[in-house]
Amino acid sequence: MSRYSPADWWKSMRPFSLVTSAFPALFGTILAGWKGTQVNWAVCAVAVFTAVLIHLAANLTNSLYDWLSGHDRPGSPQTIPLIDGSQDGIQAVQKALRIIRILAFATAAAFGAMTHWALVVYPVLGYLGGVYYTKPPIAFKHRGWGSIGVFVIMGLAAPAAAFQGQTGWIDISTILAFVPIAVLVTAILLANEIRDREVDQALGSITSVVRLGAAQGKRLYAACLLAAYGAVILNVSKGFLPTASLIVFGSLPQLKQLYQHLRLDKLTHLDKATAQFYGAFCILYTLTLLWPN
Repeated sequence: MSRYSPADWWKSMRPFSLVTSAFPALFGTILAGWKGTQVNWAVCAVAVFTAVLIHLAANLTNSLYDWLSGHDRPGSPQTIPLIDGSQDGIQAVQKALRIIRILAFATAAAFGAMTHWALVVYPVLGYLGGVYYTKPPIAFKHRGWGSIGVFVIMGLAAPAAAFQGQTGWIDISTILAFVPIAVLVTAILLANEIRDREVDQALGSITSVVRLGAAQGKRLYAACLLAAYGAVILNVSKGFLPTASLIVFGSLPQLKQLYQHLRLDKLTHLDKATAQFYGAFCILYTLTLLWPN
């Protein structure tokens, strides 16, 4: 691995995307505290670290198999520095994945030992879902199930694991509180699919956007962004979240920028811009739960 610089590794891990796994686990923990549970911050740290490791494994696995299948090519915006067409690069990623897999399952085991062993099902399913997003023989991204998989695994299951690890229980009001996070993480995926639609279609990959078409894919992306605000309003109106949660509307200027990107077909960095919006929204969404009731 010595031929690759730390910068190569850093860029290949796609650090901007890792916030999408850290925030759900953190939010689930803080929501448990807001609902009256005494938070165990050691459990929180393990939950967040496990989620990030699983996402990192998913990032590198997906980059590897997208390259091997021909979906990523030299010069493509999504091609990572480590995958440069050489066997050395492929072997470096494979070795890193073996190390990450060991770490992820070790932290998942620690999470189970600190909470309840049945909860290990969350990280195990998260790992399998992340790895087989593009890895054969399942590769469910290329079968049109990517958006649904990300919505459930990263948007709902990740915060549910952290919440249930603190409380030992979960209910419908809690799951509804996760919906804004779930639709926004799905929007990040759709931004990738919108950008890559022509390449995916040419290679026979039936992603959600390829299946829907460019125009409908963009509408679904826009609907996910708006649904995050609608879900917050619903949660507040039902008393599932504090009125202060409406502060998320402070992120509307960034939402406007995303719509401008979409309208002008500035799609190359739409995924990063959406991840930044997700981060701003989730910071506001989470901080309101720390305020006194």
